[in-house]
Parts: sequence; C-alpha cells; structure tokens
Amino acid sequence: KLGILSNKPDILAKRTAECYFPKIKFSQIYGAIEGIPKKPDPTLLNSIIKAWGIKPQKIMLIGDSTVDIQTAKASGIKSGAVLWGYVSKETLSANNPDFLFKQPSDILDVF
Repeated sequence: KLGILSNKPDILAKRTAECYFPKIKFSQIYGAIEGIPKKPDPTLLNSIIKAWGIKPQKIMLIGDSTVDIQTAKASGIKSGAVLWGYVSKETLSANNPDFLFKQPSDILDVF
C-alpha cells in the first residue's frame, strides 16, 4: 500500500498527488488538518497504520526531511531518507534513518 503524509495543507497534498501521480492509487493521503498535530507528531501516521491493518514492522515512511525520520521513529516504523530532496546527506544521516536512498530505484531494491 502507498500513502502520502505531508505537512502541506490537506487539500494541497491531495491536489498535488492527483497532479503529479495521476496513475497511482494511494490508500491514504493526508496533509495538515486543523486540530491535528503536524509531523513529527505521529497521530496521522498512526491512523494510516491502523487503517491499513499492517504490522508496523512491515511499514516504512520515506521522506526527504529530518521531520519524516522523526515521525517514523515516533510511530515505531522504519524510516527511509531520500538524498534528492532539500536536506543534506549529513543532516539526514545525523538523524539515523534506517535507509538512505541515493536514487528512486534504490527504494525498489529494499522492497
């Protein structure tokens, strides 16, 4: 299953997914929702995990920021950090992600 969890406003997260990934069927897409704490708080991520009914050890949050790594750790799931985002490898590594991905195809190697 695939989902999106963003700190962008919820409607923007959904529209962005529709625009850039029209052929991908995401199970869940959440952006920032008023009254619910944003990442790195694990509230929304935990609701995705619960909705999917998958054991946390079978789920990974992949992102381009330290907040994504912290969110994954707060939920007890694996974290993957991508090196093509806006945060340096050194900064991401300092947050101890479970995986560092140099290119998108590296993600497929893990799964």
